[in-house]
Amino acid sequence: MANTSEKSGPSTNELVLSSSDKRSETLAAPQSNRTVRLSLVLGQERLDIIGPEGATELSVILTEHGPKLVFESADIQIVTPNKVAVECRSFEVKAHEELELSGATASIKARRGDVKVEASDRVSLVGEQIRLNCDGPDQVPGWMHRELAAQLISTVMPSLVPRRDQTGDLEHGPPGPHEPSEPDKNAD
Repeated sequence: MANTSEKSGPSTNELVLSSSDKRSETLAAPQSNRTVRLSLVLGQERLDIIGPEGATELSVILTEHGPKLVFESADIQIVTPNKVAVECRSFEVKAHEELELSGATASIKARRGDVKVEASDRVSLVGEQIRLNCDGPDQVPGWMHRELAAQLISTVMPSLVPRRDQTGDLEHGPPGPHEPSEPDKNAD
C-alpha cells in the first residue's frame, strides 16, 4: 500500500511502495514540469523521470546485476575538478555524427589483443613525430642528422657547399677553404 508522508522543512513528498504493492505510482514535479513514476510491476523495479513532452528522460532500472541507468535527455554533462573513472567489462560509445576525445595528453592501450582504426575515408595522423613500432627512447635517425647538418651548413656557411652548374656538374672555381688546391700543372 502507498504511504505518502510530509517531511519537515520545504514541501517535499515522500512515496514509499513496498514490493508487495506490485503497482506503479506517479508524482508530478511542478517546478520542473516533469513527472516521476515508480513502477513495481512483474518484479521489475523502475523509476522513470518523464519530461514535459511525455518522453522518458531518465530511467533507473533495478536488475539482478544492479541498477541500470538509461539517459534519453537532450544533453548529458559531467563536470568535476577531479577524476572520472569508469571500470567495466566492455565499454561502447556510438556517436551518430561526431566523436571527439581531447586532453593535455592522451593514451589508448590494449593490454591484450589488437587496436583497430578503421575509416570509410582518410585516416590522418598529425604530430611533431609519428612513431610506429617504437618502444625505445626518442632518437633522431642518422639520415635526419646528415640532412639537418647539410641544411645548416648550406645556410650558415654557403661557401663550404660545392656548387653545381645548370647541368648538375660541379662548378670549377677557386677552391673554398674546405677544398685542397690542385697542384699547378704548369709549374714544371
